Parts: sequence; C-alpha cells; structure tokens
Amino acid sequence: MANVKVETLIVKMYKKDKLSFKQIADVLQAKFPEDNYYPVKISRILNKLNVDVRSKSDAQKEILKCGKKHPTKGRERTDEEKENISRGQDKYWNDLDEIERDKKRKEFADRAKKKWEGLSSDEQFDIMAKMKKGAMASRKEGSKFEKELMRELKTRGYVVTNRVKIEQGKNTEIDILLSPNFAIELDGPTHFIPIYGEDNLLKVIKKDEEKNLLIRGAGFYLCRVKNKKSKINKRLVNNTADLLEKWIKTKDKFIEFNTEEY
Repeated sequence: MANVKVETLIVKMYKKDKLSFKQIADVLQAKFPEDNYYPVKISRILNKLNVDVRSKSDAQKEILKCGKKHPTKGRERTDEEKENISRGQDKYWNDLDEIERDKKRKEFADRAKKKWEGLSSDEQFDIMAKMKKGAMASRKEGSKFEKELMRELKTRGYVVTNRVKIEQGKNTEIDILLSPNFAIELDGPTHFIPIYGEDNLLKVIKKDEEKNLLIRGAGFYLCRVKNKKSKINKRLVNNTADLLEKWIKTKDKFIEFNTEEY
C-alpha cells in the first residue's frame, strides 16, 4: 500500500504534472521497486482518494501536448488493430464488477449528455437527421451486425436471405433465414434492457414472444441472438456463426444465446 507521502506525490504528478498512470508507475517503480507499482495500481489509488480521473480521450490529449505524435492520425487502422482494440474493450468491461460497471455507465452517460447540451441547435438537428436516416436504412437493409453475419454465413456455404416475410404474421419478417427453415432473430439492447423505460421493454418482450409463436407456428426452427455489444468485429461475427452452426446440427426448435457469453 502507498503511504500518505507517496499518495500525495501521486496526486501531484497526476493533477499538476499531468502524467499518465503508466508514467507515474514508471517513476515510482524506479524509486521504490520493492512496492511493485503498475498503471492499474495508480488508478486504484487515485480512485480511493476520490480524484477525478481523466477519460482516455483527455489523457491522450495531455500526451499529445507534450509533443508526442498521434499514433493513428492520418492513416486508416488495420483490421488487426481494430480487433485488438475491441478485445481490449471487452476485457476491460468483463474485468469490472457490477458496481464499477454501473459507475462507468453513469460517467459515459453524463459525458454524452454534457457533450449533447454543448452542441448548437443546428448541430443537434443534423445529428438527429442522420440517426433517423440510419435507423430507416437499418430497418430496410439490416444492421451492420446482420450484414456481417450474413456475409460470414454465405462464405460457409449457407443459402442466406434476410427480411423474409411469413404468411401467418401481418408485416412479420424474419431477420435472417438460412435455407430451408432456420430462422434467426438478432435482438439489440432495447429487446432486453429498459433503455426507454420498463413499460416500453415489457411491450417489446410481449411483441417478441408473439413473433416467436408466429415463426415457430409457420414451421421454422428459431434462434434468438441477444447482442449488447456496440463493436461489431470479426471475433463477434465468427463466434456467433460458430454457435449457429452447432444449433443447426442439433436442430433445437427454439434456442437463444447472449453475445456477452463469448
């Protein structure tokens, strides 16, 4: 454990000198190697002392002020880099306990609200217009997850179609159909998290249950994939496709799985 003098020094290096967790850890490790300082330990000490911790974006800005070159500015990230970033984010969230996750969610929500309120009316209208356009395109063409999953399944030799209407349900569509009779529904967070309130969630759940009955009643096998991940990467798509292939072999009439499990 850091003593009071070292804790004071850590706060000074972080707040006044604007050093990163790693920079502080390197300084202390050189001076006190027996205490084994590392970035996460510095973060925990600052949290214990109720010091407001900079976001990753703010931390990067401080590093750039020191004259360091931005590592990705001016070039496209490779697929490998994107995959590594996504895996790092997954590991970060999985390592947090529920209390820490709730705290981080609140921090993100507060930052997003503050950023939104800081925009002009024209900027807000522009963003809302783009969101509406994106939502309409998603309903018509499918989400990014849906399109990437379809592409992967096709490479594995399956006959894949999406937005397939069934006769028993008025305006009822299957998200993805694997010929001849394997139906896949991809559910985003609004299907199982009360983002728009408990009442709205209950309506969504009821509608999904009714849709389940219609699809299965029409003679299809049904799989529901519950996805809360915002990063759509190769790992997510491949793991989902793997589980779907196992489901097709077992021919379970109804199954559902959560992408947070892999």
